[in-house]
Amino acid sequence: MQKTIRPVFKSTSSQQEKEQLRVGLLWSFSLFVIVIISLFLIYKNIQVNIRKEMDREQIIELHSMNDHVDNLFSRLEGYLIHIPRLSAIVKVFLTDDRQVREEAERLLAEIVRLNVNRFAPTFDQLRLIDLNGFEKVRVDLGKNNKTKICPVGQLQDKSGRYYFQQSVNLKENKIYMSQLDLNVEQGEIEIPHKPMIRFVAPVFGSDGKRLGFFVINYLVQQVFDYFDDMNKHEGDQWTLLNEDGYYLGSSDPGKDLGFMYPDKQMGFFADYPDFWQKLSTTNENRFERPEGIYYRTQIVHFSVERLTIINKPYTWTLLMFVPRKKVQARSLLLIKNITLGGGIIGVTMIILGWFLGVSRVKNKWYLRSLEKSATIDGMTELLNHRAVMERLEYQINLFKRSSQPLCLAYIDLNDLKLVNDTFGHKGGDQMILAVADAINYTVRNTDIAARVGGDEFLVIFPGLTSGHSRDVIHRIELLYGEKSQKLFSGRKFTLSWGLSNWQGEFDTVEGIISRADKAMYAMKKQQKLNPPIAMHMNS
Repeated sequence: MQKTIRPVFKSTSSQQEKEQLRVGLLWSFSLFVIVIISLFLIYKNIQVNIRKEMDREQIIELHSMNDHVDNLFSRLEGYLIHIPRLSAIVKVFLTDDRQVREEAERLLAEIVRLNVNRFAPTFDQLRLIDLNGFEKVRVDLGKNNKTKICPVGQLQDKSGRYYFQQSVNLKENKIYMSQLDLNVEQGEIEIPHKPMIRFVAPVFGSDGKRLGFFVINYLVQQVFDYFDDMNKHEGDQWTLLNEDGYYLGSSDPGKDLGFMYPDKQMGFFADYPDFWQKLSTTNENRFERPEGIYYRTQIVHFSVERLTIINKPYTWTLLMFVPRKKVQARSLLLIKNITLGGGIIGVTMIILGWFLGVSRVKNKWYLRSLEKSATIDGMTELLNHRAVMERLEYQINLFKRSSQPLCLAYIDLNDLKLVNDTFGHKGGDQMILAVADAINYTVRNTDIAARVGGDEFLVIFPGLTSGHSRDVIHRIELLYGEKSQKLFSGRKFTLSWGLSNWQGEFDTVEGIISRADKAMYAMKKQQKLNPPIAMHMNS
C-alpha cells in the first residue's frame, strides 16, 4: 500500500510574478553567458570549428556516393536473381533451336538498351555461357550506346577466363563478383580502357540441374562519373582504392588499375607508403596530413542476406581529399563573420532570453490552470466526472487487447444530509474530504480515483478482479471510519459501494458504471434495512 498525497495548487499572481522575474533573468543571463563562451571558444578554436563543418560536408558527400553505389548494386542484384530463372534463358541451354536463341537475344538486348543511363546499371555485355565455357548468346553495348547482338560465328570460348573458372561450381541462388579491372578481348586490354566488373549467376533447369551461366559485364565508368558530379567543392579530389592499394579511379586516370600492368607498379601504396600503411591498420575515417585532410568511407558490395558470394566480398576504399589552402581560406571567412555578428547576437540573446523565460512561466501557469479546471475536482483534488470517463474509456480499450481484468467501484457516502443538517455544510465538506483522503491513501498509484457527484466517487482498478478490489474498498471503509470518528466526536460513518467487473469486448462504459451503481444502491438499501450501528445526531 502506497500513500498518495493529494496535490495542492497555489497560483497567486505574486508567486507567478516572482517566478517570471527569476526565470526571465536566469534565461537572459544564461544566453548571455553562452554567447560569451561561444565567441571565446570560436576565436580560440576557429580551426577546429572550420574542420568540423568541413568534416560534415565531406561525410555527407561520401555517404551519398556510397549510397549511390549501394543502389546500383541493389538493382544488379535483382537482375542476377530473376534473369537466370526466365524460361527464355533456360531454354537456350536445353535446345539449339534458332528461334529460342533469337528470343533470348532480343530479351538481353532490350535489357541492355533500357539500362543506358547513370541511374541504372549500365551493361557492356550480357552473356549466356554453357558449362564448358563457350558463349551461347552475347549482346554488346556498341558505339553510340546501340545494342549489338553477336553473330553465332563470333561467339568466343571463355573457359580460360578467371571469372568463369571461379564460377563453375556455383550453386543455385549463389553469385560470383569479380574484382574491378579492365576489359580484355582476345587476350588484350581493350582500348580505350573500360573499367569493368563481371557478375556470374548460374542457370538451373526445373530438375535442379545446372545448365550454364548468366554473365553481366558491368561498366563502372558511370560510378566514376557520378563521383565527379557529387564532388561539388572546387579543389577537392576523390580517389577509389581496392584492398591492395591500387587506384580503381582517381583524378589521375593514368594510374588507375595499375595491377593490370605489373611492370609499372602504379598504386596508392607506392605514392603514399606511410599513409597506405595507416589506412590498412586503422579504422579511422579522417586523416590530417601536411598537404590537407583526407576522409574515408568503405564500400562493401552485396551485403544483403539473401545472396551469398562465393568469393569474399570486395571492399573499396573511397577517399576525399581537401587541400590545406582551402581550410585556411574558410577559417578567415568565418572569423570575419563572427566579428561582425557577435556583438549583435549577444544583445539579441539577452533580450530574447528575457522574453523566452517570461513566456515559458506564463505558459506553464496557464496550462496548469487549464489542466486543473478541466480534469480536477476543486474540493478533493481527485479527477472530475469528465476526466474519469475519458480514463475509463481508455482503460477499457486498453484491456480489450490485453484481456486482463478491470474492476470499477462506485462509492457513496451515507448520512451526508444528516451531517449537513447537524454540523452545517462545513461538516459535510469535511466528510467528503475524509473519504477522498481515505481513497488516496489506500489505492495504488496505478488506480484511478474521481469524485463524480456531491457524495459519489468512482475508483478504477486496472488489473484487479472484484475479489481483490473488495479488499481495497474494505480498507477504505476502515480508514474513513477512523477519520470520521476523529472529526465528529466518536461518531463513525459508513459508505455504500458497488463493484462491477469488465465483461469483455462488448461491454461499455455505461454498462460497467450502471452495474456498479445498481450494486451500490442495493447495498445502501440493505444498510437502511439492517443498519450496522444506530446513529443519533445531536446538534
